[in-house]
This record gives sequence, C-alpha cells and structure tokens, in this order.
Amino acid sequence: MVLGVLQWTRNQTKENVDSILFQYTNWDDPEDPISNRRNLIDVITDPMFAAPSIKTAQAYASNNIPTYFYQVFDNLFFRFKCLYDQ
Repeated sequence: MVLGVLQWTRNQTKENVDSILFQYTNWDDPEDPISNRRNLIDVITDPMFAAPSIKTAQAYASNNIPTYFYQVFDNLFFRFKCLYDQ
C-alpha cells in the first residue's frame, strides 16, 4: 500500500495509519499483488459493511434481543486465483 499525505479518516494520526497497515498487510508476502488487491478491497469495504453490521449486532445483543451474526467465507477469490495461476 502506498502511504501518502492525504487524510482519509477523521482525526487521523500516524498510529491510526500504522494500525490499519499492520492489520491489512499479508506478512507472509507483502509484495504479492493479488493479496494486496484483496487487502485494499477489505480496507475499503470493512468500514462500509463489516463495522456497521457488528455495531448493529452489538446494539441488539446489549438490549437482550436474540442476535445471530454470521460471517460467510466464499471461495470465489481462491477460484479466480487458480484461474490466473494457470
């Protein structure tokens, strides 16, 4: 990922950026372009989908409402990677 001077979150600090880079870096191969693309997509979509879903589930659960939270893993990324490897 490229670290620039743009501020892309409110109250952005160096610690925020370092935490995000740490969380979304493939430490086994930080230069893998396929993994980097996947992590970039996760960086963009997690705040839009994952975080609000978790907050909503926590709000329901804190009010003693039966709450179920599912995380679905699809193999689609793996299937595309196999196609590109051939």
